[in-house]
Amino acid sequence: MTNTSSLKTNIMVLFLFRIYASAIAADYDLTVIGFHKFDESIGRRTIAQIRTLFRDLNINYIDSRPKRSVDVDIERQILEIMKNPDKTPGKVAFFVDIMTEGKKQLYKKTPKSQIKFAFVTVESSKIPRSWTNALNTYFDGVVVPDIWLVEVLEKAGVKIPIFVLPEICYLEDFLAEPLQQNPRSPFVFGISAIMANNKNYDLLLAAFISEFEDSENVILKIHSGYGKGEICKKIKSLASKKIIVHKKYIGWKDYVEYMKSIDCYVLLSRGEGFSVTPREALALGHPCILANNTAHKTICATGLVRSVRSNIIINHDGQFYDECLGHYFNCDLNDARKALRDVYENYDVYLKMAYEGREWVKQYLSCNLRSKYLSLFKPKKIILGTSNEAGEDYLMTNSETLYKKYTNLT
Repeated sequence: MTNTSSLKTNIMVLFLFRIYASAIAADYDLTVIGFHKFDESIGRRTIAQIRTLFRDLNINYIDSRPKRSVDVDIERQILEIMKNPDKTPGKVAFFVDIMTEGKKQLYKKTPKSQIKFAFVTVESSKIPRSWTNALNTYFDGVVVPDIWLVEVLEKAGVKIPIFVLPEICYLEDFLAEPLQQNPRSPFVFGISAIMANNKNYDLLLAAFISEFEDSENVILKIHSGYGKGEICKKIKSLASKKIIVHKKYIGWKDYVEYMKSIDCYVLLSRGEGFSVTPREALALGHPCILANNTAHKTICATGLVRSVRSNIIINHDGQFYDECLGHYFNCDLNDARKALRDVYENYDVYLKMAYEGREWVKQYLSCNLRSKYLSLFKPKKIILGTSNEAGEDYLMTNSETLYKKYTNLT
């Protein structure tokens, strides 16, 4: 009898321990909601968040667009977290995908966590009308990667606290490369971007052909895994042997090699929400030419790139959102031509600037943004103050509602 009772007691203790262990395992600090696809900036954002914080926080993951997600180039530890079938809401939820896709309200994939944040970016002067109501009613706070987006959201009527936290960039492989000392022969201008209207391929092609079509020692390389047929048709119609197009998906290692093959990175976008690729080019120590508008202003303000005046206002074309989202900003053709010529003829000057740029972009590394994102999701100290800010070891908000939610959470 004694042995039987002891056995039953041991079994019960083991059973209760397993229940307790399961409960602890399911006590998630953070649920990340998005899709994972390393060759897309939005899909890489999801991966970067988990990679940055998984050693400090208990994290689980909800795939907002499973048909779009791809496991390629993702570290094993991160994939294991993503494959965890337990979708128990974390104390804090962070939605990092686009809010809507057509009529699909992707933000509603966010679980009923105690505190909910959305990461929002847009490349023109307005956000979709539906986003304002969704943010104000469904979320407790919003994160934007660049200061210029704060005004965009405030003008749209977003009332919840807005925090500025940059994108976490995968720059380690670029920074590991030796600095370039001289331009190649032929000299290579290059771009890597979706073939969409706002990336301004029309202006880039016109400026390059006008300035260098008769030059034997200059080429333009284009990489784009996605995009519009109209731009491809235009490139074909130019019938220029000086324009080389790589229009297919390439893995991360091949992408790094592609970026290494460029002497000067050019992005004349009509609008950007953050802009990762120029930071990658600077991490290599390569000169950049950028349209000085929207989020590019942050990079241009450093004085470490060749900026192009971009104050020609044009209406948003409705691409991707089926509504006009305010306006874009364009550059003058002559200004774009002058910028290309300037870097080509004064390459030593811009190469030295790019070397300084390599140091500047290190602030966007995972290791240098980790503590600020931790302050957002599991702050050491919470301050009710005059602004919304995630610091190295504190979180400040001017929202009494959000402040109370955090104090209840901790």
